[in-house]
Amino acid sequence: MSRYTPTSHMYPATLEQLREFFKDDRFATEAGCKIDSMDDDSVTCSLEIQPFHRNAAGGVMGGAIFTLADLAFAVHSNRDYAINMTENLTLTLSSSINYLKPVISTTIYAKSSIINKGRNIGVFDIKVYDDKGRDIALITTTGYTKGNDYS
Repeated sequence: MSRYTPTSHMYPATLEQLREFFKDDRFATEAGCKIDSMDDDSVTCSLEIQPFHRNAAGGVMGGAIFTLADLAFAVHSNRDYAINMTENLTLTLSSSINYLKPVISTTIYAKSSIINKGRNIGVFDIKVYDDKGRDIALITTTGYTKGNDYS
């Protein structure tokens, strides 16, 4: 459970609005990542594994797993920005990923949760798991909230 409890006015975005905005996150969407659900404390995204997600040894590329986790963080940390773009934008300062198990299923999920959120710095946990409930990777991402432009 999150130690940070947002107020309801902080996340006015609907799931449909978030999907519409993040469809322009071309790397993640063209890789097949999808936004599945959200609530006040988390965002969940999914990726159906395709042949192009596999490495030369036949396993799922670590980059595919990280891309899914990065999208979950981006959606979670930028819900307000996605709707009116006058809110502050959050960008990644650092990410650390631990790969726990190989992917042996057809779909993986990433669930982002807030560990701590200050005025400018937020720390998020993203858990990647498969459709059998096996933990695949754990990611900790620190984000910096700045003005409402990308520069």
